[in-house]
Amino acid sequence: MILRSMFTIGMIATLCAGCKSSATQESEVVDESIPPVTQEYYEVSIPDPYNSNPFVEVAWWPPQGRGPFPAIVYVHGHSDKVPAPGAMEHDFFPRYRKWVDQGFVVIALSQPGYGRTPGPRDFCGPKSQNATRAAIRFAEHLTDGNGEKLVNPDQIFLFGRSRGAMVASMVATQEPNLAGVILISGLYHLQNLYNFTSLPGMKNLILSESGLSKSKIIERSILANNQYTKIKAPVFISHATRDPRTSHQDALALHRGLLNSGKSSKLVSIPSDDHGFSYKLIDTELDDFFKLP
Repeated sequence: MILRSMFTIGMIATLCAGCKSSATQESEVVDESIPPVTQEYYEVSIPDPYNSNPFVEVAWWPPQGRGPFPAIVYVHGHSDKVPAPGAMEHDFFPRYRKWVDQGFVVIALSQPGYGRTPGPRDFCGPKSQNATRAAIRFAEHLTDGNGEKLVNPDQIFLFGRSRGAMVASMVATQEPNLAGVILISGLYHLQNLYNFTSLPGMKNLILSESGLSKSKIIERSILANNQYTKIKAPVFISHATRDPRTSHQDALALHRGLLNSGKSSKLVSIPSDDHGFSYKLIDTELDDFFKLP
């Protein structure tokens, strides 16, 4: 059930109860042994309090039991599928299942121009960042059908992959209360990405969705002007050393910059050329990062 009007967030669980996952009928993640999600999930359209988007599509999964629970807000990467699914990318449902089974509320959003979130796309820019911040506000105020708080607002992790990591890194500079930030195969400087990539399609997307003016670069690039110094939360970074799409050197520069600024950062480098490497390769480190006091 998709809601396209303003609503009280506490009403969501009641309004959407009964939405069932169809993930068992969709494709599975390669190299994932986690069974597909079979429990209920809820798919809604939430308002954007930052007035960048008419609404933002969100899909979320609650764990068993009573809250408040920790939460993971997941920001997807680019997809060439038509239409691009965004939050409803069923290939990632098994990964959500693992986190739900660990006791997290999982909240996946669709960036502008993906899923049901209206476009146009802005290549990880302010509209995408504000859509992500809207999902964080949603998490903070989420309640169950009995009006009980579902999410501990002090235990919200922001997780981004590829484009989603570029968005998440910039959102982390604006959200000081995050419990942690996870950045996988990310893009951390727009100009560096344009110079690095050998893919004509990516260069075209950068130019058409954003451009390379100084202001556009700064809006999207955590490495520009050392903007990472504004991040308060611990950061987990993972990147393939020979990733042909995004630069491992930029991931290393971000990690070193955070450490040199007195921030908490962990880098896990994967000796591979696989931009979409399996989470199984970093599960142990991720689980350690997710451990809460």
